[in-house]
Amino acid sequence: MPTNAPNVVYAIDFDSLERQGDVVRFRDKLTYRVPDRTDSASGRLIKEKHMRRVMQCDRHMQGLLSGALYSDDGHMIEQVSFNAEQLVMSAIPAGSLAEFELNLVCSQPAKATPSANSAQP
Repeated sequence: MPTNAPNVVYAIDFDSLERQGDVVRFRDKLTYRVPDRTDSASGRLIKEKHMRRVMQCDRHMQGLLSGALYSDDGHMIEQVSFNAEQLVMSAIPAGSLAEFELNLVCSQPAKATPSANSAQP
């Protein structure tokens, strides 16, 4: 996915995409080609950020459900997760990568979910 930062590779896991009405949940990953950001608590270089996010398509809002930071040696630095009461939604800025992402995930059709009564092939 395109970014303004040449050192960053960004990817959405479309297989993780869950849609319920106007709300879309999905996993994404941000990788620094050459780690140049340091975690302030551990002092370790951050290589990857793995996130589980939620977006409200019609309201142009986003929130973080969970996230993890990984160091350049592949070890987890930190992991956080938020329940519904802790979730903080914020506006998606116009022209941002988040807006591009919103348009992309919100344009995906809902996946068909097999019903309990459907016949197995």
